[in-house]
Amino acid sequence: MKKIILSLILTVACLTDMQAQTASQLFSQFRHEKNAEYTHVPAVMWKALKSLVGKEDKEARFFMKHIRSIRTLDMEDCSQQVKARFHSAVGRLKTSGYTELIRSNEDDERTMILVKEKRGKFRELLIVESGEDDCQLVQIKGKISPDEVEKIVAENKK
Repeated sequence: MKKIILSLILTVACLTDMQAQTASQLFSQFRHEKNAEYTHVPAVMWKALKSLVGKEDKEARFFMKHIRSIRTLDMEDCSQQVKARFHSAVGRLKTSGYTELIRSNEDDERTMILVKEKRGKFRELLIVESGEDDCQLVQIKGKISPDEVEKIVAENKK
């Protein structure tokens, strides 16, 4: 009987780990790993930072105005086992609700840039990179129209 109960517990644990994950779950799961660098600038802190940007820096003020919060996770200095687990978890990332801008799968490296849109504005930008050498996750929340992004890109090409 003990073997059956133990087998059921292990099966449930494995199935739970195999389910799709959200970006928030990835941050929660990997931010406490040894040598992982996690940064979160919440909305309250972002508002405080806005006041420090000079009026002459229009591009920075534009982005400060339209971005609400930023989270980053860099696991470049983590062990290969942690990177392999992250790479596997990224493969199960739940992308419903996102529009894929870029996806690249080359030489066991996976890169994705995803956006969530609402009423014609980008509400979230998610950048995911996983591979043997580098694993990163960046989430930017805000409210930016695609036209405004194109305008900034065009101005920087000059």
